[in-house]
Amino acid sequence: MKKYLLFAGAAVLGLCSAASAAINCQTLPSCEELGYAYDASWCVGQKMLKCPFDQNAIYCTNPYKEIECQIGSVLYEDKKCYTSAPRGKSPIGIVFDTSKRLALSLKSPDTLENRRQGTNWGGDGIDIPDLENYTLEVINSSDTDGQTNTDKIIAALGMGNGTNVAAGWCKNIGGFLPSISELKTLYSNKAKVKEGLSSLPDADHLIGEGVYEDIFFWSSNEKDDEWAWVMNLYSAKSVTQSAKKTLGYTRCAVAY
Repeated sequence: MKKYLLFAGAAVLGLCSAASAAINCQTLPSCEELGYAYDASWCVGQKMLKCPFDQNAIYCTNPYKEIECQIGSVLYEDKKCYTSAPRGKSPIGIVFDTSKRLALSLKSPDTLENRRQGTNWGGDGIDIPDLENYTLEVINSSDTDGQTNTDKIIAALGMGNGTNVAAGWCKNIGGFLPSISELKTLYSNKAKVKEGLSSLPDADHLIGEGVYEDIFFWSSNEKDDEWAWVMNLYSAKSVTQSAKKTLGYTRCAVAY
């Protein structure tokens, strides 16, 4: 805001001298016209200037306000969404499910630098205790919880070293390996998710081909001791099995 705007109130008051008020007095501009367009809730943690005519009208350099998260909203490190990027808070995901309060994590082992290396599901030859085994018919109609699945996988396999347990990699960054049903929701909302990703200049490894290309991503659902379920986010119908010991791709989710 230019200085003449910030001090316009005082200048305008000077027009109304006692001797010439009836002749020269002009209508005062509103606080909003002067740039004091917000209340204090938009400027938390920042230096604020108050309008001389209304102390509740505020100006700050980086106005933002907490809002209810919507599909495609950027989720920040405090697990909240805002009207614009809040000062001092880093983005961690893009919301893709508001009913289960889930976001696609911005962190992935499959970055542009190493995207062709992949990650194992882990536990070849181990049937994870308490993790239900699914047939293709059942998995396509199931609605399971990726967070619960991830905890069961890690309880049996440990965290891994970031390449041999996909669930461990997700857990290590504060997220979890999504289930097939959650990956289907991510697919269904891909247009808004991609729009949200496109608003972040540092999310190149997830935009476009990085999330929705014609490759398969691990889910936290198991078929048996040797196979786990994967999904191709290019097509919602593309759910198939993959050997746990093979290298695959991982997209983590975070809850908020």
